[in-house]
Amino acid sequence: MKKLLLLFTVFISIQTFSQTTAEEYTWVTKSYIRVLTEGADIKRGYEISDLISSPAQTSGWGNENQFTFKNFKKENSSEIKAVIIIHYFNKVAKTVYCIPLANSDKSLWQSFYSNIDLLAGNQKTLLLYCISNHIFRQNRRPLFRLGVKFN
Repeated sequence: MKKLLLLFTVFISIQTFSQTTAEEYTWVTKSYIRVLTEGADIKRGYEISDLISSPAQTSGWGNENQFTFKNFKKENSSEIKAVIIIHYFNKVAKTVYCIPLANSDKSLWQSFYSNIDLLAGNQKTLLLYCISNHIFRQNRRPLFRLGVKFN
């Protein structure tokens, strides 16, 4: 899973040499949920745009999970600073994750992986489906033709 997430981030950050800062990472993971649930303002100097959404998946218990991905960018710029993942549970924003850019500090990646590891099995499967589907659509060919090796 970590390799697929890194591959996804490489596709996103290929056009920039930017890094996600600890301040940006913290704002996304701690404050963006308030934007969704309370209508709080977006961080000054930044904007958020849609990237992809997974199909809603209903579990055997009737619970619905969905993931939405958004670009976190500098305002009036194409400079992407991170990718936001919003986990909706029964149509309510439950958790926000931040995928740092590929060349960001290792501690941000460790924090991201630790947070993703807390997802239940079916939620991780849906998250990976969404990421791989986006990569496939961007390249118009299956992952195995890209030379990606999964261990």
